[in-house]
Amino acid sequence: MQVHPISLRLALIMSLFLLAATEAQAQGVFVRASVRSVTGVARKYFAPQPGAFTLKRNDPLEPGTMIETDQNGRVVISLSDGGQITVLPNSQVVLKNFRDAHSPRELLDILVGRVLVKIHHIGGKPNPYRLNSPAASIAVRGTEFIVDVRLGGETLVLVREGLVEVWPRNNPANKRLVLPGGRVVVRPGGDIGYTFTGPGSELNGKARYEGSLEVDYRRSIDSVAQNGNEISPVFFSAFPDPHLDSLENPAYAAEFKNAEGRLLLPPSISGYRSHSGGTSSSKDPPPFDYSISPQLTFFTPIPGSRLVIGGGSSASSARSHQLIDYGFPNYVDYSYQAFRLNAINMSLVAAYSFGSDGGMSVGIGIGRLSGDGIYSSTERSKFVEHNGVRNIEYLVDSNGRFASTRLTFGLTRRFSEGKKLGLYYRRDFNYSDQEDSYQFKDESPVRPSNFASSKANISALSSSSELGVRFRAPLTKRIFYGVEGSYLYQRVRNRREEISRSTAFNSYLGRRARIGGGVGFFLTSKILLNFDVTGGLSKKPQLNDRPIGFGEDSGDSESRTQETFVSAHAAVQANLWRDLFLSASSLSTFHMDIYNLYSNGIVDIFKDNKKRQLSSVGFGWKFKPNLSAEYLTSYDHTYRVPSYSLRLRYTFNLGITGEK
Repeated sequence: MQVHPISLRLALIMSLFLLAATEAQAQGVFVRASVRSVTGVARKYFAPQPGAFTLKRNDPLEPGTMIETDQNGRVVISLSDGGQITVLPNSQVVLKNFRDAHSPRELLDILVGRVLVKIHHIGGKPNPYRLNSPAASIAVRGTEFIVDVRLGGETLVLVREGLVEVWPRNNPANKRLVLPGGRVVVRPGGDIGYTFTGPGSELNGKARYEGSLEVDYRRSIDSVAQNGNEISPVFFSAFPDPHLDSLENPAYAAEFKNAEGRLLLPPSISGYRSHSGGTSSSKDPPPFDYSISPQLTFFTPIPGSRLVIGGGSSASSARSHQLIDYGFPNYVDYSYQAFRLNAINMSLVAAYSFGSDGGMSVGIGIGRLSGDGIYSSTERSKFVEHNGVRNIEYLVDSNGRFASTRLTFGLTRRFSEGKKLGLYYRRDFNYSDQEDSYQFKDESPVRPSNFASSKANISALSSSSELGVRFRAPLTKRIFYGVEGSYLYQRVRNRREEISRSTAFNSYLGRRARIGGGVGFFLTSKILLNFDVTGGLSKKPQLNDRPIGFGEDSGDSESRTQETFVSAHAAVQANLWRDLFLSASSLSTFHMDIYNLYSNGIVDIFKDNKKRQLSSVGFGWKFKPNLSAEYLTSYDHTYRVPSYSLRLRYTFNLGITGEK
């Protein structure tokens, strides 16, 4: 039979058309999704139909279907183009319009939890899909990868094979291409700078409000054993930080589904407080103060269980000094103070999640803080009198030690839409000790030389109980908020031994209440704002009949009994260009202290108000998603001394998961 050439051509064209249609069906509008297998408890929700439905093998899945897995649930979804999605335990995902022929096709919205994605390349060509989380968008250019979305939206993408492109949803221009074996973390709030790390601004975790280094030093030593009497600014961010949150409340550690560690290294230097003039030729001390406080935290789930263990360690070293040096023809005044503080802090935590959805967790933590300090002061005065020259010298040396052991129990409860409540109870046992020596000289040609020396030992023991609560939630897609509060009850016992004076004892109850709140706001995709307000009140009523040293042989004795504190903190971070970011922050603080002044049996009450403002500005560069460096300049408006800090941040993951 003879075939007409025109018919042959038509048949060839029809064959090519059918072949193209078949390939389009595999790659385009005809993609189908179905359940390949189900393990444990898993449910599906579909908007037109009320209620939940149990997933079964071979069930077809339509766009808009939500899949939810319990603690032991696992669902494998097959795509007709060869792709496969595994929804792991404690996850919620929504299938998008994957049938759309537009490129790339929307595949999934991952609300929370983990999914394993395998995309098949047809004919060796890319088969583009896109996945979304609350914080990130993921463009599939590879074949196999894992997406882990934590509560609050923090998203981890780990690539096993091929290539994946990831970018923050609020900053699409900041794209990252993740290679095989690589990982990237996208946080909804970014890393916003809200700390003042310089030695002229912060000391041993306590903000400095006094003008004398001696007072600063003694408050730092005493604060370990007498924290019921101290209120310092608390920066409370509306954005969660799993590492810091887990150290405060160990139950938060249950959120870690992969082994993750973080290293912070914030070295700082600043100028010292100096006042000089006249013609004094005294040699100046070193021209700067410094502090360094590396911190390491690490948390890992135990495979095959709901248990997470971890902890943190930090070491801090700070030095500060102050010089006053005036020289005039008839008068010379020289004063030099210096101190050094060292501390080591270590903690271990364990957390366990329970319930069908793993929405509740409990945790326990134990920590130990210990350190020492040295303070020295030299004061010299020289007067030219009509009968000669008078020299006065006063020397002080102090060695201090402190230690604290704390036990913390925590509880967290996760609600819908990212809302989370945390409660903790902490029990502390604290100790501090100071050994002081004094020397006084007064020499003059017209009067006998006066020389005196003395030693004193001051120790404090305390135990305290503290209750705390914290709540965070999103208000809108751009606004996050949180509130927190705590109440501390503490019993302190002081002992002072001094040569030629009787041993003095003092004991009191310290009580402290504090409340704070924060709001985080995405002004644009590249600008993030953060605002915090904190307030507190502490009281220290005396339990004995008289304060330390009150008696016939004592002078005036001052005892602070109440402190009120309010602070407001604002910060902004902006992405300027590629990986370059700028940060600025300001902290304003108001203190009102009420004192009891005992003098010769008479008690006077007075108030002391103090205001303080700290400002900070810096810029940084994100070398990698898990490595950034930031330079900060902090300025203390009271002392008018700037501090310069370099903050390095490195996050690492060992690939350990809690899956069975």
